[in-house]
Amino acid sequence: MQFPTDSLRGRSIIVTGAASGIGLALARALLRCGARVLAVDASAPGLDRFATEEAGNADLRCMTLQLGASDCGERVAAEALKAFGRIDGLINNAGIGRHAIRDDVFQKPLKFWETTPEMWERFIAVNSTAPFLLMRAVVPHMIAQKSGRIISVTTSLSSMIGGGMSPYGPTKAAAEALTACAANDLQGTGVTANVVVPGATTDTGMVPAHAPIVRENLARPEAMAPPVLWLLSDLGAGTTGMRFRANLWDTGAPVEQAFAAAGQPVAWTSISQGQLVDLVQLKPQGAKA
Repeated sequence: MQFPTDSLRGRSIIVTGAASGIGLALARALLRCGARVLAVDASAPGLDRFATEEAGNADLRCMTLQLGASDCGERVAAEALKAFGRIDGLINNAGIGRHAIRDDVFQKPLKFWETTPEMWERFIAVNSTAPFLLMRAVVPHMIAQKSGRIISVTTSLSSMIGGGMSPYGPTKAAAEALTACAANDLQGTGVTANVVVPGATTDTGMVPAHAPIVRENLARPEAMAPPVLWLLSDLGAGTTGMRFRANLWDTGAPVEQAFAAAGQPVAWTSISQGQLVDLVQLKPQGAKA
């Protein structure tokens, strides 16, 4: 499914981790569709390159920020409102991958006990806490305007729970569970919350150049754009609480077919086998304790 160049005209979207990889690919796609983009990243040189690439494009604002500090959500929301006057979407894409622990992690995956508490806290801060802080900061504005889209980029289930995947996998799992909670809490507000994952190892900086992997076989970051653009468009307004695998999204198929092939309920609820029950039953008001 191809999106016209004006399909997101006037919409203000925050993209974290926008200086490279998936975030950069999404920010470029959004600009091509007419959206206004606040690109957030810890890498000032990466954002400078992006700004130079888009020189003269008033729809792009760049913000250098290390996510995870307690005020990062408010700072990003304030910057988006200052630049564009509203917030229509938040893409929680920024993340730290396993390569940040040591260069040979693909050859020698870490056992979870080899991760230091300091490293665990760093992964939690960027992969889990930052999405919470950003969502918490933007949602009141979205609820007030009765519309908004939250999209979290997480990872495949095998990457969340596989051996050697800690602390990356568990901290991404937390972000996905948060997105599921948000989808439920936001029912009826006009604000949606969904997850999009590549569905395959992707050619980004999380795979070091020296990793013993055939790079030509890796998924392309641009493959994430079609489901993300669809969720942000008017066509995706009624979709919430879902996760989509970008590698299964067929851009040549009718959207209903692409949706069915690539989507499933967010946060692994499809494997719950009926366990999603309300275990807390409140007594009627006025009843005796």
